[in-house]
Amino acid sequence: MFTFIRNWGSLPDGAVANHGVSSTETTAYTRQVIDNRVNKLWNEISSLCTQRNHLLALYKLPPELLVLIFTELIALQSRTLHCLRRNTLSPGWMAVTHVCRRWREVALQRPTLWTTISTDLGQTWMEEMLARSRSLPLTVRAHIQDDCDVFSLIAQMSRTVHLHLALDDVIELGSPCSLIVQPAPILETCSLSLLDEEDDEYFDPPHNLFAQNAPRLHSLELEVCTVHWSSLAFVSLVKLSITVPADNPWRPLSPPAYREELLQALSKMPKLENLTLDNCLPDSKNMADDGPGMPHNPNTVIQPPLLKILSLIGKPYDITAFLPSLRLLPTCKLSMTCEVEWRNGDDDMDVFGLALPNLLNFLDMPILRLGIRASASCDDYEVSLWTRTHPWADRPLFPAAADNPDPADEDALPNIRMVAALDRPAVVTPMMDIEEIPDALRFACYSLPLAHVQVLDIVDEALRWEWHTWTRLAEHMDDLQHIRASHRLDASLVASLSKQRDSKKLMAPRLRTIMIVDSPECRELKEKRAFLKAFTGAVKQRRGLAPALEGLYLRGYAPKFRQKMKHLVYMLGIERLVPVLLGGESP
Repeated sequence: MFTFIRNWGSLPDGAVANHGVSSTETTAYTRQVIDNRVNKLWNEISSLCTQRNHLLALYKLPPELLVLIFTELIALQSRTLHCLRRNTLSPGWMAVTHVCRRWREVALQRPTLWTTISTDLGQTWMEEMLARSRSLPLTVRAHIQDDCDVFSLIAQMSRTVHLHLALDDVIELGSPCSLIVQPAPILETCSLSLLDEEDDEYFDPPHNLFAQNAPRLHSLELEVCTVHWSSLAFVSLVKLSITVPADNPWRPLSPPAYREELLQALSKMPKLENLTLDNCLPDSKNMADDGPGMPHNPNTVIQPPLLKILSLIGKPYDITAFLPSLRLLPTCKLSMTCEVEWRNGDDDMDVFGLALPNLLNFLDMPILRLGIRASASCDDYEVSLWTRTHPWADRPLFPAAADNPDPADEDALPNIRMVAALDRPAVVTPMMDIEEIPDALRFACYSLPLAHVQVLDIVDEALRWEWHTWTRLAEHMDDLQHIRASHRLDASLVASLSKQRDSKKLMAPRLRTIMIVDSPECRELKEKRAFLKAFTGAVKQRRGLAPALEGLYLRGYAPKFRQKMKHLVYMLGIERLVPVLLGGESP
């Protein structure tokens, strides 16, 4: 609490003589007498400081409250003790043991504070943490660097509740598998990364993971190069995530046998609610007689009784061939990420698009909301479908969460999410039509049952949209009520509003609101004037053929430009036709 400056010249000249030390005594004896005197004075000072600290309100906090505070600090810093600056190490939460004597006593006497074991500070510190935790259940976060780390933790598996194991600059490591083949009777969550990307090293997972003795394991995340499904059939699993590197050369010797092993393992997980399969689906190219990716009648079909979220990442033909093996509940949220290369990628997506309507048959409710997201780089083209118009409770129709969805918000996740993830070449030449791949996914949307869609949310910075693109997408959307579009689509959207279809009906005859989202960098007032004039003309042409619009929402402008837009809206008299809302919330 206090800092004292030691003034070694503060002793009076006669201090030594007063202790009976003559000038003839040795220097060593004189030094000893002085040191004894100094130690006595410092002990007195320390005692006075302790008494003074006892008067402070902070020092009077009960030990139980201090333990709660330290526990929160551990939770904030438990993932790593590495200091971001200079790649050095810091003691993290353990720095509290150097604040004062009482804090140190409280921290050292509470075994619960030492149950999060880390290997970041080295073998000695890890052993000290294990000793101080006594026999309490453990959370182990281990970056394995040598065999000593493994051997020290083997004896602790019987009391490990949470295990996070990763390889980290492995040098001459025998095998981390000797740790994860131990029985884990109270293990609940586990994440294993048996890949060392920096050194291009990997270790095969064992065939007898945890000796098949982990009765309480409910969450398992694996990053591996090979998958042995027979070792993963833990009946208590609620969440399972398997990730295999996309460039991994490993392939099962028999794809049909691999498929059956996978399905058999899943059938033994009756409590499974969240399943992610990343680049570990069966290879349909070597399995399907009708061609890769073509749906067929599989020998084994399983129905996970509690599955809520299914995420499949891989080649489009592998996804379309595997999904018929699962009978999904209508409430299951399905995410499909198709990883395609630019060469022949559009053909792969065409196969995916042909199979798509059949893959969505498990839904027992109509699609009410359609969203499309794509950045200008064209790397990921995303299509999302909901069976609800408003997935975000107590929020606007187009909240910020619509642009940056939170994976933890399960209720707001789309019922169906499809992504075309493009593996772009290092050099893109003018001869390469990169847009063909996302355009194939957009084209696939035309064949979906979208007649009941009420909300259309299009933020597409990758593809060109013409008026006929809108009319074809919304051809049968007679119930469409709300549209949000990015600013680069505003002209084509307005042009489509006044076009009549073959049946002499307008597009979206029940349309209520339109929102255009711009960027704060927008400075082109001339373009906005042209858009607003075209919008005014479209509204006038729809008059008498469709109900009047309830609002035009213009968002995203910088404050100064918003004032110019407000003046422009006033000068064009648009509000006499449609209420215009600049900024603010969406409908």
